[in-house]
Amino acid sequence: MELLARHLGKDFALLGYLGQIALGIALNEKTVSHDRLTSLCTEHASDISKTLNRLVEQGYLIRTGQSRGASYHLTMLDDFLPKPDEFFGPNTRSSNSNTLSLDPNTLSSNSNTLSSDPNTRSSDIQRDEFGRRISNYTIHRCPFIDNLSEIDSLLINNLKAIAKPAMEKAKLPSSELETIIFELCKNHYVPLSVLAELLNRNPDS
Repeated sequence: MELLARHLGKDFALLGYLGQIALGIALNEKTVSHDRLTSLCTEHASDISKTLNRLVEQGYLIRTGQSRGASYHLTMLDDFLPKPDEFFGPNTRSSNSNTLSLDPNTLSSNSNTLSSDPNTRSSDIQRDEFGRRISNYTIHRCPFIDNLSEIDSLLINNLKAIAKPAMEKAKLPSSELETIIFELCKNHYVPLSVLAELLNRNPDS
């Protein structure tokens, strides 16, 4: 709510309590709906509908769907999302990053054996011993896997071992795929493009 207030200035106060809550949910959860607002507020259902419609008319929200089953997304969401380059320096991907191939026969699940050669790292940005980008900003205490071609081979093998079920099967139960994604993202940031490569999936799907 403080972030919204700073971003919108005096306009934030004009939204009213219900409008502020709606935008706060949309920012925090990436979407808001009539049912979600109803579960958190005591206002009448018709007032909630009017508030959501007003926020759409004012350009704060985008509606997807119809009636009370619609979902709403913050139009200015990108303004609040930090860009990797803001915290980790300029992106210096190697030209061969899109053609990186990994041999599944060399996978290792032992994360305790990870090592790296700092001499193979790009020298113009900060990277840790595993080749992950690092930042001095406290908001990003974890490293960032921006490019698999920069990452230590044993760490890649560890990630591929985690992702192996998804790589071998085009269809997996959603719960199983979610578990794999959580494991891949543990202790570092992983962007969608890298996740898609590790999981052998289209980024959109």
